[in-house]
Amino acid sequence: MPVPHPLPIALTYEDYLGFPDDGNRHEILEGEHTMTPTPSPDHQFVVGSFLYFFRLQVREGVAYAAPLDVLLSPTTIVQPDVCHVGRDKLFCVTARGLETPGARCGAYRRGGNGSGSSKEPPPSI
Repeated sequence: MPVPHPLPIALTYEDYLGFPDDGNRHEILEGEHTMTPTPSPDHQFVVGSFLYFFRLQVREGVAYAAPLDVLLSPTTIVQPDVCHVGRDKLFCVTARGLETPGARCGAYRRGGNGSGSSKEPPPSI
């Protein structure tokens, strides 16, 4: 008789709240836990430059730096390095973070090796 395999469990924001505060970036992507190590100094310099640019050039909204929880769905919670929230979306900023179910979120994020390499588009929500 075949042994039934347990169904995969999709993690949610409540599970996310239980992750350790250990200096690593913990995220949930489509219900699965991911973790990336602390970024390099070069990466942090690039992130600071992005944030500075957004604060100088983008007057319609607010730019945020990590850590900021962005809740894209019940099973996708990310922490983009830099995130711009347009003035028309500021109502999505809550005490939990940025809650944008169904919205598209792009951000400069470090690659899995902490190198800062990423092919994601510049931040926009």
